[in-house]
Amino acid sequence: MTPFGFNIHIDPSIDPHAILVPPMITQPFVENAVEHGIKDLHENGFLDIRFKQVNKQMIIEVEDNGVGIHHSMQQKNDKTKSHESMAIKITKERLDVIHNDSGGKVGLEIIDKKDVNPFDHGTLVRIILPVVEQNTSKSSTNG
Repeated sequence: MTPFGFNIHIDPSIDPHAILVPPMITQPFVENAVEHGIKDLHENGFLDIRFKQVNKQMIIEVEDNGVGIHHSMQQKNDKTKSHESMAIKITKERLDVIHNDSGGKVGLEIIDKKDVNPFDHGTLVRIILPVVEQNTSKSSTNG
């Protein structure tokens, strides 16, 4: 595998010690970006992970400059396709639970960048979550 660059950007308005992000919410998309997007690039692979807060929403973006989701899906066999579909299905189910618990807006967008600009390539995944602040007055337990 060719080395690649990456950037993780956390908006300065976000206090990483006070805002909660569901565990493993970005993991399947980061893994897919590396494994299916930029792994086979010969050079200049890049992964950009961004955490932004807009009003009461957390927007997490995982963007790569790889082959794009459409091309990647064409290259996969049926077993891999169903595995990836399962990861998306599970993430959507988790987002539904978050929505039901918080009442806040949730969303998942997976965009092949070539669909937006025919000269671009790669995939952009956008996850929208309600901002949940850690309650520091109660003792927390890990379950």
